[in-house]
Formats: sequence, structure tokens, C-alpha cells
Amino acid sequence: MIVPVSPAAREFYRGIAAAYQRSPLEVIAVISFFAVIIGGSMIYVFIQQRRRRAARLKAAQRVFQEHLDRLRLIPSQIDLLEVLSQYLPEPWQKHRLIEDEVTFTGCARRALEAGNANSDAISALRVALGFRRDADRAPHSSTQLRPGTTVFIVRERRTPPVRAQVLSQEAHGFRVEVKSDQQHFPTAGSVAVYYHSAAGVFRINTMVRGVDGAVLDLRHSEALTRTQQRRHFRRRLKLPVRVRPLDTQVEPEATRFHDLGGGGASIVNPEGRFQPGDHLELRFSTDAGRTPLQATARVLRCSHGDRVAHLEFVTIHEFVRDRIYRLLFSRAR
Repeated sequence: MIVPVSPAAREFYRGIAAAYQRSPLEVIAVISFFAVIIGGSMIYVFIQQRRRRAARLKAAQRVFQEHLDRLRLIPSQIDLLEVLSQYLPEPWQKHRLIEDEVTFTGCARRALEAGNANSDAISALRVALGFRRDADRAPHSSTQLRPGTTVFIVRERRTPPVRAQVLSQEAHGFRVEVKSDQQHFPTAGSVAVYYHSAAGVFRINTMVRGVDGAVLDLRHSEALTRTQQRRHFRRRLKLPVRVRPLDTQVEPEATRFHDLGGGGASIVNPEGRFQPGDHLELRFSTDAGRTPLQATARVLRCSHGDRVAHLEFVTIHEFVRDRIYRLLFSRAR
């Protein structure tokens, strides 16, 4: 069966057939025209991208130079910045090493791991750049311990930790004042410095650079170890404690700690008598022969079938907390 075709349809098909009957020169001319348009557009885009990149490079170099002029870094520190910039995703963005401490720390760690920089030089540069980290955030370097910060210094095994206070930050070290005259710290001796903040408890292994009475000059360190995540250091230990409900005259109950920390403790709950919400008075000693220490605490919860009561200190003198830390840090080594 032959389907009839209208005159208009025949004319349409005739036009299509005629289009495929063009000469090769005409076809080449059309293809060349579109190739020139496309190629020209690509070249234009490439040129514009190069111009924008050159402008970014120029702006970044200007910002970097402005930072150098403001900070007055010495040549060796500028050279170190060039080394660290090699670990940036885009090395030309080296101004970010000065503006962003997180970027600086990431590049510094990679340079240390690769052996292309040393810890002393990085610490000195960190001080020169003036990074000031929030006290509630985890530190990356000993340079971030602010003046006035309380730390505990341990010289060697079987010696109790000593409380100290950070006095100042220098280019290659930090100065602390020891709050006890019962220990001697020799120059060039190794020590461990414990620092606790809302970000956790950290240990810094360092060396005594100099001693001036009660003031120690300690070497900077870029290697900090997080000992615990919690705000106050805590350790499991069995230590006798006497407990009684607060504001009562009942005889204190003898029991023992399940664990102990600067912010609270867990105790073996005698006969499960203490329950969440109870306020307790605690008396204990961290060293045989010393005056008993005292603190008040609130029961937060009980576990193990009420056999263990978990406490939060409500009232505790800093002297008592220091004694607790001395005990815990001496056992942490």
C-alpha cells in the first residue's frame, strides 16, 4: 500500500536532500567557521583564567609581604615559612601560614615528620607569629600555654609532681615558677609537664634550659600528648576515704575510691545507701602521715547495682585539688 505524500512534504524532503549535495569546500568552510569560534572561545577563557590566577598570585604575594613587614621576621624564619608552604595545597597561598594557626600547625607537623624542619625553629616561629589559642581548645605546642596557667612538673620516677605557674613565653622556651622548694631541677634535665584545660589533660616532654631560683626556663616542644579527653584528669585507684551525708553528725562510713580526679570521683557505695542527689562530705589523704583532706560532693548516678556511686565535687579547695593531681600524675608515668 502506497501512502500518498503531500506537495509540502515532498518539498521538505527535497530541501533536505539538497543540503547533503553541497560541495566539499562548502562543508569544510562551515566546519572551519565553527572551529574558529570554538577555538577562539577556549583561548579567551584560557587567557582570562591566567589573568585571574596572576592577579591572585600578585594579591597573595602583597598580603604575604605586608605580614612580613609587620612582623619583622628574621631571614631564617622567612626561609622556614617557604619550607612550610611546600605542604600547602597551593604553595602560593603561603600567607595562610601567618593568618591561620590550624594551617600552620598542619604544615609544621608534616615538615617535622619529613625531617625538613626542627621543633625549636617551629616553636620560635609560632611565637613570632603571635598565635594566641583559646584556652578551652586543645593546644598544639608548648608556646600556647598562657602566662598564669597552672601546670604540674615531674622530674623522674618516684618523685612527686610539683605545681608551677607559667610566667612568660620566649622565642625558644617558656618560663615557669615552681611553687615548692622540695625538689631540685638540674639544668639539661628532662621533665614532663602536665597541663589540663577544658579540652583535656596534656603531657609535654621537655628539658630544663636554665634555673634561676624557683624559676625554670623550659625548652619549647611541638609534641603534646593528650592523656585524657575530660576536663579534669582522673585515674582508677584504690584509696581509703571516709564518707558521710553533708551537714550531719553521723559517724563517717569507711570505704574506698573506685577512681579519683580533679573534678570528681567514684566510690564503693557502702550497702548502696547513697543515691543520686545526695550531698556528701569526703575525708581522705593522698599521702601517709599528711593532714586529711576534705571535699564535698554530689552523687550524680549509681552503677553496678548501686554498688558504685559516681560523684561530682561541689566544694573543693585548690590546695586539695593540687594534692589530688600530684598523686595522679605521679602514677601516670
